Amino acid sequence: MQDPDADILETRRARFEQLLAAASAPDQRSHLLDHRIRAKSAHAQILSTAQFSRDPDRARWARRRANAEIGYCQSFLLES
Repeated sequence: MQDPDADILETRRARFEQLLAAASAPDQRSHLLDHRIRAKSAHAQILSTAQFSRDPDRARWARRRANAEIGYCQSFLLES
């Protein structure tokens, strides 16, 4: 059984990806892909810190940072 929140986030991620592709010039697509890969890696690191850090302050910071980054991206989507 899928997590409904995960499904919502995946849908929003896909919409944001479509928005970026539509708003970028064809010659910028490889740069855009590189940026998306780096951002995904950085976000995974923050989520890992939020989940597994033994330092409660660092884990709280990571959770707040992850939520802030998701909120920033969602602000570009009208139906979020």
